[in-house]
Amino acid sequence: MQRITDHFPLPWSPLSSKEVARIDGLTASEAIDRLDLPEHQRQLLRSFWALYFNG
Repeated sequence: MQRITDHFPLPWSPLSSKEVARIDGLTASEAIDRLDLPEHQRQLLRSFWALYFNG
C-alpha cells in the first residue's frame, strides 16, 4: 500500500502532485476492490464509508 505522502507531498497544496490525476477518478468502492481482502471485509468497508459519506 502506498503512503499518503506519495500522493500528497504538500498537504497544503493537494493539486501540486501529478499522482492526484491518477487517483482522482477512482471511487471509494473501486479503491476497496483493489485491496486484497475477503469479500465480507470489503462489504464491511463499504458500509463504513457509506456511513462516513452520508452521516
